[in-house]
This record gives sequence, C-alpha cells and structure tokens, in this order.
Amino acid sequence: MEDTAKILLTGLDNAGKTSIMVALSEQKGYIEKVMSLTPTTRVDHIDIPFLGKNVVFWDLGGQEKYRKIYDERKEQYFADSSLLLYIIDIQDPSRFETSLQYLDTILEYFIQNYDLVPLVISFHKTDPEIKDTSEVKKNVQVLSQKIINKYEDFELLFQQTTIYDIVSIIKMISYGLAVLNEDFFELYKLLEEYSMNLNSQGLFLLDRNGLIICKYFKDQIEDQIETNLELSVKEHIFELKERKEKGELIERKLFEINNQIRSYLHPIKYRGDEYYISILLNEDTEEN
Repeated sequence: MEDTAKILLTGLDNAGKTSIMVALSEQKGYIEKVMSLTPTTRVDHIDIPFLGKNVVFWDLGGQEKYRKIYDERKEQYFADSSLLLYIIDIQDPSRFETSLQYLDTILEYFIQNYDLVPLVISFHKTDPEIKDTSEVKKNVQVLSQKIINKYEDFELLFQQTTIYDIVSIIKMISYGLAVLNEDFFELYKLLEEYSMNLNSQGLFLLDRNGLIICKYFKDQIEDQIETNLELSVKEHIFELKERKEKGELIERKLFEINNQIRSYLHPIKYRGDEYYISILLNEDTEEN
C-alpha cells in the first residue's frame, strides 16, 4: 500500500491558501492564474509525491459556512492529519482575531485527541514592498507570540510567504514536509559528510518539483544570500528539465550562480522518482 500523508491547508477565506497551491504546482507563469481564482468550495485535494510518500493537501475553503461544517464534523475533516499549514493574511489586520479564533477551533480537536501535529503558520501576502515595514514586522511579532504562548506544546514553525516570491512558498512547504521525513537528520549528516569530502560550500537535495528535502551549508550565511541560492538552484532545475525535454545533449550541468559560486546539478533516481543534488562550488574548488 502506498504511504500517504494528509496535510491540512486551512485559514480564513481570502487568506491565499489556494494561490499557494497554484504557485507551487505551476511554478512559472502562475500570477495571472492566481488573480482569476474563485473561492474554494468546501475542499480541494492536491496530490504531490515526496520521498516515496503520496502527500495529499486538503485545501479547506475558509468561508464561514464551511468553517461551521468542519466544526460540526471535525473527525471527518481533521482526523489522520500529519501536518497543519495555517494561513493568515498579514494584510488584513481587521480579521486577525477571527483567524486566531478559527485556529483555536481547529487545534481544539487535536488537543482533545492527544494528537499534537506539527503546525506551520504562514503570514501570507507578505509582499516585497511591505515586508520590511514596521507595521508588518510588529503584526508578525505580536501574532507569533500569541500563538506561541497559547500552543507551546505544539511543534511550531513560522514563515512569511508571498506569491511574488516562489522561494518563500517552496521554503514553507519544504520545511513542513521535512517533519514527515523520518530520515531527515540522517540526510543532513550525509550531506555534511559529502560536502566535506567534495570541499563544497554546501549541498541541496531537491525533489523533481524543486522542493528542498534537505540542505547543508559549510558556513553560516545571511538569509538573503541563502534565498538567492535557493532560487538559483531551482531555476537551474527547470532549465535542465527544459533542455532534456527538447532532446538537447547536456555535456555540462554546471551553472553559474554569481561571480564566485557555481552549482553542479546532478539528477539521481531513487525508487523510480527523480531527485536532484546541487553541489555548490567556489571558483578555487572548481579549478582544482
């Protein structure tokens, strides 16, 4: 039987839940499609393969009439969940309290059933032009602290996402899915060992959709540099796939990230699925 993981994707209506899944699925040219989305009716199911698992996202419509249905039939909708992704529209302060109340309604089920699933909170619509404003920073801080204070027994992860930065969405999903991978820490140790043997600056292990399964950096790096690296590696995966689809002979899988770092992208097969390892090399290492 196929190993299946159920992930709840929930939040109030207009929080941007479905747009996140569209961005993740399309990954290119998705903005126009997102702009034409209509509200989710009850529940949408989206399947994504991840490390041998069939990951099923349950995108729960957030309109009040549906929230009442979920509350009345919690067992039907919430049972057997492996992970909860809760989306808060950071651009709508007028609904923060309503969103926190809805989160409380959902988590009440898991608390009563002694099932403290990992919880990822996404402060969505943190668009580039407002990300660094004092208002957004304050709202993120206040909301995070309220959630931490009330649900300290849950494994919590906070992320800021926007459809205008696909890496932010991939990062949220990747970090969330990492908790489903029992071998995550063994993978990290393996990447660390490989990085040392190859004298590499770091390594990424990604699935065919560009989701980061695990990553390792030799030295601590700034968040913005890390984000740029992730975006570059992801772009290289799609370039490689496009060239393969065109039937081009690929003699080199070496891509330039900046003037100092290059990525050697190597596709691998595991249990019938395709994965990618990105080895980050500086110029000195490459020449040697």
